[in-house]
Amino acid sequence: MHPARSLLLASLLLLPAAAPAQFQGGGPPGGSSGGAPQGGPPGGTAPEGGGTAAPASAGAPTSAAGRTAAPAPVLPSAGPMETLGLVEVPEPPTITLQEAMQAVLARNFDLKMAREQVVRSEVQLSRAWALLLPSVRASGSYSYNFPSQEIYFVDRDQLQQQALLYDSIAQILEQSAMFITDPAERQAALDRAAQLRGVAQKLNDTEPEPVTINPPHVFTGNLSISIPLFNGRAIPLLKNAYEAVDLAKAIVAQMRASLLYATVRTYYGAVSAQEMVESAERQLEAARAHAQTMQRQFELGTATRIAAQRAELEVVRAEQQLRVARQALRSTLGALGHLMAREESFRVVEPPPLPDPTGLDVPEALAERALAARPEGAAQSAARSIAERMRTEAWMRYLPSLSLVGSGRYNSNTSGFIDDPFTGAVTVQLSWTL
Repeated sequence: MHPARSLLLASLLLLPAAAPAQFQGGGPPGGSSGGAPQGGPPGGTAPEGGGTAAPASAGAPTSAAGRTAAPAPVLPSAGPMETLGLVEVPEPPTITLQEAMQAVLARNFDLKMAREQVVRSEVQLSRAWALLLPSVRASGSYSYNFPSQEIYFVDRDQLQQQALLYDSIAQILEQSAMFITDPAERQAALDRAAQLRGVAQKLNDTEPEPVTINPPHVFTGNLSISIPLFNGRAIPLLKNAYEAVDLAKAIVAQMRASLLYATVRTYYGAVSAQEMVESAERQLEAARAHAQTMQRQFELGTATRIAAQRAELEVVRAEQQLRVARQALRSTLGALGHLMAREESFRVVEPPPLPDPTGLDVPEALAERALAARPEGAAQSAARSIAERMRTEAWMRYLPSLSLVGSGRYNSNTSGFIDDPFTGAVTVQLSWTL
């Protein structure tokens, strides 16, 4: 939930804490001043013509004189308590203002989500550095080819024909050596003839071997390393990544201050509502005592019937005011429990008085302090810087990027025209988006 919604919810739940107009402005219960309330006595008396009075409703208060007192007004629905109710415990603990603030900072879900956003921004910072750091890519594959393809570049007849040719040349050299008078030249011719006969014999002994063009099992692997030499987009994006971390931390500080403000405000509202309940209980006791006194005076004939009925009406009104005050206290405690992520009921105690603030006589200094210390200002400044750099990054997209790429390849198919299974290349790559 956004912190603004938490503050709005706490403010709405604090509204019922205000006492109704009757409770704030009502005089002493059961005042005996002359005059009946507007609209006649509550409950209605028998008409002067001798008719019977309307029967009293079941559950409506009845005076000693047999008259029905005014019924209690219908209470409104619980409203926020339907969703923010606290589980009642036999002995609810007392939580101080400091403990409530610590619980909000430790267990509030909105603050936990904001802190996780800081971690996410730091991860995005690592991704931004990837635009400037070398990147390594590796891949491998295995292929099974069916059927395998083989080819013969020479057959048995061709080898025998070549052997016959070499053998014929050797015979010619041997015959020509017989007519050479020089012993050294004759021996050289005979040696060449012997070499040719050896080659012919080797060709006769050689079996033709096929060359595999498409082997059945082929393993390949690729490895490439790319080193960026120039990337115009990397600089503004990297700065924005650092600024995003500062922005996330400023949002956490802003949310922390907002939650603490809402906690203090709701806590004081709960203390006020608790005092209103105690005041309503005391007023109810006074109204009941006054009603008993007026009833005895009416029985003795020293007070009128309307005075006794008015005293009973004040008792009903005091009971209604007590129910409203208790409902306001439950709603306020529910709002405070929502901020603390607490489900069990608790009590509050009046905090100690705060010291008087200092330095209020210099408004300019207060304004400068607020601009420098408030996290909202830091968040807005970081957001503005990010927006300006995004415009720079958009222009940088039109600049070329330069990188150095080194690649290596392995291929297990070395039975064809490739002898070495390992090959490599170094490339300078220029990329320009037009």
